[in-house]
Amino acid sequence: SRWSPLGTGIGGGLERVLALGATEGGKLFVGGNFNTAGSVQASNTAVWDGGSWSTLGLGINREVSSIAVGRNVVYLGGSSFTLPTGQEARGVIQWDGNWSGLGDGLVTGRFLPQVRALRVDDKRVIAAGDPFVFPIADERASR
Repeated sequence: SRWSPLGTGIGGGLERVLALGATEGGKLFVGGNFNTAGSVQASNTAVWDGGSWSTLGLGINREVSSIAVGRNVVYLGGSSFTLPTGQEARGVIQWDGNWSGLGDGLVTGRFLPQVRALRVDDKRVIAAGDPFVFPIADERASR
């Protein structure tokens, strides 16, 4: 076995990849702090299909620190995101062809938590990272 590059890689921003998530079909979702993937404008998240880079919609305005791939949906973790709709989302967002927050998000007092690990288990999303609490109004966010 040999290591090989994924096209020309990522660039811009801090040029760092912090999270990877793969599908059984061979797609690789990449998250971190970057502006391009190959020659494609990709704001902090991109997809490698084995031959070329593409984006997830318009991308994300903040650094992505964790990724979990579910059935027909990709979950991305970080601190706080502003979705293309202008909606704020805290902790975890999802891409199923469109961006949306996950429940009421994760909150802590004055500080925004950083979701550093995500896992999808059946219909649950499990998050770990900096200290955070789950909004009681949406029990689904805690599983």
